[in-house]
Amino acid sequence: MQEWIEGGPGSSFAPLSSASVTVIALSAEELKMLASAPGTTAAERRAAFARLYTLDPAAAATLADRLLWSNVFSIDARAVVATAIADSLSAGDELPASLRSLAIDVETDWKLRLPALSALVSSRPSEARPYVEVLAQSSDPATVGRAVDVLVAARDPSYVPLLTRTINQPSARSHVARLAGSLADLKDRSWSVVQLTGEPDLPIAGDLGTAWASKSPDMGDVTIVVTYAIAVTPAQLRLHETHNPGALARIDAQLPSGAWERLWEGKAGAGTAPLWFEPLLDRVSVTTRTLRLTMDTNRVVGWNEIDAVQLIGTDGSRQWVQSARASSSYAD
Repeated sequence: MQEWIEGGPGSSFAPLSSASVTVIALSAEELKMLASAPGTTAAERRAAFARLYTLDPAAAATLADRLLWSNVFSIDARAVVATAIADSLSAGDELPASLRSLAIDVETDWKLRLPALSALVSSRPSEARPYVEVLAQSSDPATVGRAVDVLVAARDPSYVPLLTRTINQPSARSHVARLAGSLADLKDRSWSVVQLTGEPDLPIAGDLGTAWASKSPDMGDVTIVVTYAIAVTPAQLRLHETHNPGALARIDAQLPSGAWERLWEGKAGAGTAPLWFEPLLDRVSVTTRTLRLTMDTNRVVGWNEIDAVQLIGTDGSRQWVQSARASSSYAD
């Protein structure tokens, strides 16, 4: 392997490449030979690097540096190496120096920079975030698309705010479904009650996992208890409904004694999602940070999904849900 890398294509190295090669059965040395051979297919090279990273991360990183800095390999072949490393990395893993350089160099060909950025996101999420954010905020749709390609592979919860900002950008509208899948995975299980915490992160209508949904459609009353950071006197409540809206039946506020006081009861009326439902609340003089929403899921056929709930106090303050629990969710 080393002879071929140093001697170039004219060396006497015989490529170890065959569709029948079982990567799992190879030793670390055999994997290095397979990963660096000129006749290795993209699929085999990717599998060899992924397996080598499991067996010997330091050796994989060293080999990656040699190949990625090489002028012998084509950009496509080096991109396969970068992608294989990116797919194998977890937070804190050793990152080849070549990948870091490719990730932050704005002159790098995108075929190489995208997998390099993905590798940086996987192993050094905090360091990578500013570079990805610059791409996500671009006015160029192609650049935003590249940011999305990296963001959908993010596995660190610290990326939730960036994913939320990106999914709400008009320039990312065509990527909402992909972003929503990744965002839901980072927050919790899809359609769990945790999905309605925080700011709205679903700007389109649809049966998407970044919203809460009950275990089954049309299952009668389901309660959701939402808690906010600061106790206020409620002036208004705003529900962002993203699928089959109109099921809200009652809103109650929890008093300091633990008892509940009715703030609103009625029929929301079906509408076209996504929509904001803002019922007129009864005036109360108590402060609270906990509300109970009762959804009559029989009112509107299908799953009734809620993306976010904003509480506005009489003091003008605005808060998003900090924590929540429900009598039923699709993730149960």
